[in-house]
Amino acid sequence: DTATTEIYTLPYTTLFRSEKDVTELRVAAAVQAFPNLKEIFLVGHNKLGAKSIHKRFAKQFDEVDKITSARHSALVRLAKPRPAASTAIDEAWRTWTLPIDGKEQTVYDLPGVFSRGELDRGSELLIQALGANEQSRVLDLGAGSGVLSLAYAQRVPNAELTLVDHDAMAVASAQKNLEAAGLTARAKAIFGDVESVRGQRYDLVISNPPFHAGSERTTATAENGFKAIQGLLHRGGELILVANQHLPYATPLQESFADVQTIEEDSRYRVWRARKPR
Repeated sequence: DTATTEIYTLPYTTLFRSEKDVTELRVAAAVQAFPNLKEIFLVGHNKLGAKSIHKRFAKQFDEVDKITSARHSALVRLAKPRPAASTAIDEAWRTWTLPIDGKEQTVYDLPGVFSRGELDRGSELLIQALGANEQSRVLDLGAGSGVLSLAYAQRVPNAELTLVDHDAMAVASAQKNLEAAGLTARAKAIFGDVESVRGQRYDLVISNPPFHAGSERTTATAENGFKAIQGLLHRGGELILVANQHLPYATPLQESFADVQTIEEDSRYRVWRARKPR
């Protein structure tokens, strides 16, 4: 919780393949997303820029230390960010227009954020399914840039929303969108996953969960999340999520919830509603 934690440590940020500039953006996004962040650890191959870390970040952090190196790679610690540490993202924003019930909302997002620059069909279908749903306390898991929450907040003016994502670029994007929409009094974006909100209770959980971990296709993250969500819902609360038709979510949802239904679908996507946690 960056509101109460004096020292926030990101375990590591991977130096991306051949895009050195993405590292700067991720570091800047982390600094912007976590006001109390004090340290960032970077790990990567020397060919991808690990050797030049000192030069690249010397003006942005008071402390830049190579902790160890092996097998042509390095682990580097960045500490005590200066004001300039978050400026790398200033020119990286892309904007696009999200139509919501006849109105338009400008959306900001950064490179690497899911469905950058457009509304993906799965999220569009989920937004349609949320049309008649009015719940006051909402959790948006895997929120990305926050488009689901932007749509829901416009439809339900009294809703309080928590947006969670495990990617700093997504959290920074979601924060900027909440600010631009004037929603910061009743919505917040935080870094983490379902475990980050353990102990909280919600009327509604919405999600367009990922089914890839790097290049590997997996539904394990979502399936483990279903079990954890059981303990996050108020009595009468519900989970509404969208997924590709081919993903085998029926059985794990039914193992965690007594009432599981399809409430919207097309040839590619299905929107599930799960109630009555087991």
